[in-house]
Amino acid sequence: MPLLLRDAKWVAAKKIVMLEPRRLAARAAAARMAKTLGESAGQTVGYTVRLDRKVSAETRIEVVTEGVLTRRLQQDAELADTGLVIFDEFHERSLDGDLGLALTLDVQKSLRPDLRILIMSATLDAERLSRFLEGAPVIEAKGRYLIP
Repeated sequence: MPLLLRDAKWVAAKKIVMLEPRRLAARAAAARMAKTLGESAGQTVGYTVRLDRKVSAETRIEVVTEGVLTRRLQQDAELADTGLVIFDEFHERSLDGDLGLALTLDVQKSLRPDLRILIMSATLDAERLSRFLEGAPVIEAKGRYLIP
């Protein structure tokens, strides 16, 4: 999804930050997206996890872990360089993930109404979450399994 959205007009020249709940998943997601673009992590797609970071001035999509997002929100409460925050695998609920969402929603409501938030999950009660998010639209996509 981040690769499809990176050139959307509403993202403009801002960054997409994608939250992954685990360091291994963050590195793997960044590597997979970078490979899709024929690049290595740290170019268009990068990542930041505890004790490891691969980003550059070219990075438009940054995959981060929950603690990194919380620290970033504490240091830059406006998320000035970010156009979209994606919460991936949101069904893997945690205190840090919920805090990240609460802080991001607060930024959106009080400082950055243009900041977009996308929550993704394969196994989430989407209608209930939509009600909590004041009627946020729900998009359902049927997946497909490809046998290698």
